Amino acid sequence: AFENNSKLTSVYSNIPASKLFAIGGGTFNGANANCTLYVPMGAAETYRATEGWNQFKNITEVATRFEVDGIHYQTIAADKVEVLAPTEGKYSGNITIPATVTASWGTTYDVTQICGNAFYRCDELTGITLGNKIEQLCFQAFCRCENLTEIELPASLKVIGEGALSRIGISELRIP
Repeated sequence: AFENNSKLTSVYSNIPASKLFAIGGGTFNGANANCTLYVPMGAAETYRATEGWNQFKNITEVATRFEVDGIHYQTIAADKVEVLAPTEGKYSGNITIPATVTASWGTTYDVTQICGNAFYRCDELTGITLGNKIEQLCFQAFCRCENLTEIELPASLKVIGEGALSRIGISELRIP
């Protein structure tokens, strides 16, 4: 398919390790010797062991971003994701962050952290329920959400980062 393409320098695959299939051994024959294959977090070893994909000398794992039900996620391990700020606009209303999320390619991930500034200055955010696998609220995760009056922290929470809950509108907080 891509034989003798000496100008090919990068190949990006979003196929998770659990769904990886063999490709013909000659699919990338003659491609640039320095061509890098970028694969989802935690999948490099599977790619290195799978026919066709194993001809790449350079295999690099990268975070994969995706959206489900209006919430933005990024992989941080083969089976874990964090919640990100949306690429446009801000989160609003009452939001539930699930314990697990299934990406469009069928892989289910544990939702384990809220990244730094994910909800920063979400002025119309009024309530948030965090799934029971959230372990960390990173730096300023909910900072300056002044209309956030309800937040449920899960028992799984291990780390509350600096400023994660500063300048929010709650009057009562229960830390499990």
